[in-house]
This record gives sequence, structure tokens and C-alpha cells, in this order.
Amino acid sequence: MRQLDIKKKKRMEAIKAKNTSKKKDKKFIGENTGEVNKDDKGYYSLISEDSFMNKGDTIRTDPSILTKDKSYIKGGDYKAIKTGSKSYKRKK
Repeated sequence: MRQLDIKKKKRMEAIKAKNTSKKKDKKFIGENTGEVNKDDKGYYSLISEDSFMNKGDTIRTDPSILTKDKSYIKGGDYKAIKTGSKSYKRKK
């Protein structure tokens, strides 16, 4: 009887961990971002309209998804990890 309880507990912990990790990931769309800026931490852009994130949230990214002139994020769906109250980093 104890083995069943232990297995059930482990299964519930695994489900909880899986659900928790999904909540941390957010999706953003390249078309919903503003112009890209650069500071000492790297490239970043602000969300320009409410979608999966709030308007004004910051997305930090590497140059691989930027347009050739590095002024905008290319169109498409991307995942991001929350790094602060209103800031996210693109998940590779």
C-alpha cells in the first residue's frame, strides 16, 4: 500500500513541476514589438500592443532574430522566459 502512495506522490510532483515550468514561458510575436534598441546588456525591444504579454514589457534578445539592419525583430512566434516584473529574455 505504501508503494502506491509513493508512486502517486511522485507522479503528482512531476505534473506540478511540468505545469509550473509552462507558466514561466511566455509567447510573443515579432510583429507586436517596437524598434530594437541596444544598451550595455545587449539588444532589447518593447512590446507595442497587448497580446500574450502586456504593452511596454521588455524583450531582450540576441541579434539572430533581428532584421538585417537590426532595427526590428523578425516576424514570427517566439518564446520568452520571465526575468523580472516587466522584462523577459527570448528562449533559444
